[in-house]
Amino acid sequence: MAATRFEFDPGEVERYLKPLEPRDELVYRMAILSLCDRCRGDSGFRRRLTQLQTRFAGELGDILVEAGRLREELVRGH
Repeated sequence: MAATRFEFDPGEVERYLKPLEPRDELVYRMAILSLCDRCRGDSGFRRRLTQLQTRFAGELGDILVEAGRLREELVRGH
């Protein structure tokens, strides 16, 4: 199965993620990271992702699982 790609605008993604709780924001960022080349290449997106990964380092296993589920939901809804 070919990977589904999205073309999200990194600025719009930031506006969407801003009101989320930080842990939820990390789940979304990790899901989006695998789907959107523009976000993956955006230095601000990556910087915030790194900050959140550091903050939630002890929970990254669970967060990766949640991000995988979210990614699948996004792909199915596409």
